[in-house]
Amino acid sequence: MRAYSITLACAMCGVIYGQAVDSSIRAAVSLAPNLSIPGTTSGVLVTITNQNPSSSQQLQPGDVFRFQFDLDDGLVQSLPAAVTVNSSTLSPAFFVIGQGAGPNEIVDGRPGHSSDQSHD
Repeated sequence: MRAYSITLACAMCGVIYGQAVDSSIRAAVSLAPNLSIPGTTSGVLVTITNQNPSSSQQLQPGDVFRFQFDLDDGLVQSLPAAVTVNSSTLSPAFFVIGQGAGPNEIVDGRPGHSSDQSHD
């Protein structure tokens, strides 16, 4: 009976260990419209969502999203003054948007705020 109890306890430990929850942020990016016509100017909506409902991690001050657009000979002409946020824990003031290193890059970052965004 004693050997059986030890074996059962070890087997249960293995099962508990194997069921670790993935708490990472899994960012998904979508664009609308996702296609542009050469020689025209158009607006683009960039949406970032966390695809992991079990995420417990937070965006940290200094975290940056870099978006590079395949525009052939095109360039990003203008940026919005602020981002739009649909979240109960994040504010538009938490983010700063700017031109990236190249003419087709946008950078969106968190300069100095900390907030839990685990499900937003």
